[in-house]
Amino acid sequence: MRKGFELDLIGTMVIALVGVGILLMFVSGTLRESVNDGFCYLTQKIGISISWCSPLGMSKNTVELEKRDIPDVEALAVQLAGRSIQCWEMAVKPEKKTNVICAELFLNYHPGKLSEENFTKIMEDQGGCEVLQNFMVIDESGSSVEYSGDCGDQDQVSWKIDGNVIESQSFIKIEYDTTSNKIVIKG
Repeated sequence: MRKGFELDLIGTMVIALVGVGILLMFVSGTLRESVNDGFCYLTQKIGISISWCSPLGMSKNTVELEKRDIPDVEALAVQLAGRSIQCWEMAVKPEKKTNVICAELFLNYHPGKLSEENFTKIMEDQGGCEVLQNFMVIDESGSSVEYSGDCGDQDQVSWKIDGNVIESQSFIKIEYDTTSNKIVIKG
């Protein structure tokens, strides 16, 4: 009889711990996000479109940019700079210091050539260099040179774009890399 009571007590404790774990997941948002993602998946599979759900196959960080979003090179630079600064602010918080993919941009329109020098100039003009500094830039020939303006004294942006300019790329990824402690812009 004593063994039955002990097993019953252990079973009750395990159930209680699992319940507390599920409650913590729900409060922290992990379970809520999973339920939302599952709900969105099911509704989209049956043909119902809900405005706050991401299209199937796209993460919440995936954005399609049309001509109205990026009518010129400056608008593209502003989009990249804004998302890079948000990524930096989110990723460098002490409790979040992990590799983070912050944005995946699909460019459905190409407004012209955007180099890292142009990108940094727009970021400087918009006041973004106060948050995210970019001291060294990759020029169009692929050489690393000092930025001609004033965007801080640290190099916190890594430009990994094929051909060193954004011109015909249709996919750009913005991520934070813990190893280099930089925002990486890939394309």
